[in-house]
Amino acid sequence: MSGSPTAGAALLLHGGTGGLTATEAEVYDAERTGVPGAAEAGDRLGAAVSLADLTGDGHPDLALGAEGENAGDGTVLTLRGGPDGAPVPESGTYYGPVALGLSTGSGPGVGGVLAH
Repeated sequence: MSGSPTAGAALLLHGGTGGLTATEAEVYDAERTGVPGAAEAGDRLGAAVSLADLTGDGHPDLALGAEGENAGDGTVLTLRGGPDGAPVPESGTYYGPVALGLSTGSGPGVGGVLAH
């Protein structure tokens, strides 16, 4: 994990019919091998999290909000779900204000809230 506690991260716990378990839990942050970008103080990656099939391929995709990215403009990092159900770090795509058709510098940060 990042040396800066405000860079952010998300912990993915696996579960099944017996509930959640910490066995094989995974941390997703900007310093994880394969995830694009860099961990920066104040990003707050993981401020909001959603695990849902966003692409319609039957695999759960992970969306991580980082409302502090770029001085508060914010962004959302999506990681596509692989066939084993785990997010694929190398599939990371960022959606900031410009990609979403919003102006920068107008706040509040993109990625503060995620819903599906």
